[in-house]
Amino acid sequence: MQTLIKSLIILVITCNISLSDTINKIIIKGNNRISDDTIKSLSNFETGKKYNINEINLIQKKIFESNFFKDVTIELGTNTLTIKVVENPIINFFYLEGVTFDKREDLIYSKIQLGDNKIFSESTLKKDIELIKDIYKTDGYFNLE
Repeated sequence: MQTLIKSLIILVITCNISLSDTINKIIIKGNNRISDDTIKSLSNFETGKKYNINEINLIQKKIFESNFFKDVTIELGTNTLTIKVVENPIINFFYLEGVTFDKREDLIYSKIQLGDNKIFSESTLKKDIELIKDIYKTDGYFNLE
C-alpha cells in the first residue's frame, strides 16, 4: 500500500514538472475593447518564465475575475500561451422599473454597481438584485421575487 502511495506522489510530482513549459510569446484573441496590454497586466505574465498547469489556471482565474470577460480559455502551445476571451457587453442605457418612491430610487442608484456605460456581468447583476431586495426589506417589503 505504501508503495502505491509513493508511486502516486512521484507521478504527481513528475507530471507537474513535465507540464511546465517556458513561455516566450503570448497571443490574445477575441478582445475588441480591452487591449492586449490590459489582459497581459491582469495575468501578470512574464516572458521567459516556466509555467506549470497550476500557474496557467491562476492566470485564467485572474483574467476572469476582472469581470471584463464572459469566457476565458487558455491554450498552451510550444513556447506560446494563447488566451481566448469573450468580452462582456457594455450597458448603453439603464433604468429601474417599478420603484415607487424617489428617495428609494436615489438610494438604489447610488448603491448598485450596474449602470449606463458600465460593463455587464451576470455576477454583478445577481449582487445588485440582492442589494435591491435588501433595500426593500428594510422598508418592510418581505414578499419579494
